[in-house]
Amino acid sequence: MGTDNEGVESMILYRVLGGLDDTFKWKTTFQGDTQFYAFFDDKDYESASPGADKYQNGAFFLLKDFILGLNRYPLYIHAFGGGSEISLSKVGKTTKLSRGRYHYLLVICSLEEVEQLLPLAYFDAYNGQNVLITTEKDVSIINDPEDWLLFEFDFSIPSKDIYYLMIGHDAAGFDFVANFTEHPFQDREIIDD
Repeated sequence: MGTDNEGVESMILYRVLGGLDDTFKWKTTFQGDTQFYAFFDDKDYESASPGADKYQNGAFFLLKDFILGLNRYPLYIHAFGGGSEISLSKVGKTTKLSRGRYHYLLVICSLEEVEQLLPLAYFDAYNGQNVLITTEKDVSIINDPEDWLLFEFDFSIPSKDIYYLMIGHDAAGFDFVANFTEHPFQDREIIDD
């Protein structure tokens, strides 16, 4: 798959989702057919900058290979930001949600665009932004001024292949939820606790 073996060995899959209620909620009672949290136990985290060789290794390549292995386009990258500019704001569409709260949307239609734009999304997640990669252009957002911005995952259309990949915890892992079962990590063991 193109990842280095060191990075592959440092990933653990958990059944319990890492960002549920912190970065996303369920819109309906339908919660997909596949759910796991992939945790990257990468000891080499240093300050990250897009394009730096030491930044694009380990966890980044696991994430990239996973997304490429899903082979579903177009993809939509959604991100939240506050007052400061994030990397995705330079290439995506920006929408003001409320005072000091912004939603960024970027469309990816090809392998070449994944290669070019995924590093920006990963960099923003690494630096604490909520970044969602999904097959859905329109994702509901909970914008409660007294709480964090949250995405709502919706599987109410069973005939459509949908996935949500939420990069969280400063890019130390991602939640993957889909209404299909075939994915690049399906041969790996998922730990229950």
